[in-house]
Amino acid sequence: MTSVFLRFEEKLFKLLRVILSLLVIGLIVVVLAQVVFRYFLKNSLSWSVEASNFLFVWIVFIGAVLGVHDNSHVGLDLVIKAVPEKIRERMNLIANDVVIIFLVILTYYGTKFTILMSRNMAEAMPISYSWLYVSVPVSTILMIIAIFGNNLRRKEGKK
Repeated sequence: MTSVFLRFEEKLFKLLRVILSLLVIGLIVVVLAQVVFRYFLKNSLSWSVEASNFLFVWIVFIGAVLGVHDNSHVGLDLVIKAVPEKIRERMNLIANDVVIIFLVILTYYGTKFTILMSRNMAEAMPISYSWLYVSVPVSTILMIIAIFGNNLRRKEGKK
C-alpha cells in the first residue's frame, strides 16, 4: 500500500512539474504578446493582464506545492540540527501535523470561497473567478499529499 501511494505521488509530482513548466511558458507567451501588441502594433490586448494574473497565481501555488514536496521551503535548520535525532524526528512529525491541520482548514475555507466566487466573471475574459480561487483548495490538497509522501519516505529512510 505504501509503495503504491509513493509511486502515485511521484507520478503526480512529475505531472505537476510539466504543468508548471507549461504555465510558465504560457505566462511568457502572454506577456510577450502584450508587449508586441502594445509597443509595436500600438494595440493592446484587453485580456492579457487578467490572463497573466490567472497564470501567475497558479504558478505560485503549484510552485509552493513542489516546494513542500521537495522540502525546499524556508525552515529553522539551526534549531532543528541542534537537537538529537529522535527529538528532531518528533519535531518534524509535530510540525507536519500542525501544517496538515492548517491546510485542511485552508482547503475548507478555500473551497467555500471558490463556490462563493463562482458567479463572478473576469472583466476581460469569459472565465469565472472560481478558476483563480480554486488554486487554493487544489494546492492545499496537493500539499497534504506531498506531506504524507514525505512522511512515508522518511519512515522508509528514503529521504
